[in-house]
Amino acid sequence: TEEARHIRFARDDLTRRLATASWRQRALCRLTAGIGAVLLRTVLARPEMYRRAGLDVRRATLAARTNTHRHATFAAGFERLRSFLHEQGVIGGPTRVLWHVAKVHPDGRGVAAT
Repeated sequence: TEEARHIRFARDDLTRRLATASWRQRALCRLTAGIGAVLLRTVLARPEMYRRAGLDVRRATLAARTNTHRHATFAAGFERLRSFLHEQGVIGGPTRVLWHVAKVHPDGRGVAAT
């Protein structure tokens, strides 16, 4: 419950700030969120975890990249955040490419065009 309060506060704060933000501030917010999506996805899929499990890192990484269940799990985990940021206009413009790279849309390909 404590964590939920912090998240709700952060969402309310972002909504309030974006309402009065300049186009440069909104562009920076989009860029930061896009980079954050890519970095978070990268952190959650580090090759070191395969090595620690005694697996061949190259084969395990390839298997993970082609695993549709893994893509669906990541997309489901990102969905609430992605939807909120999309509603706020944070996902858009040229930074949409970063969301495609992160592949956090339910279809596994990236953020759907709207």
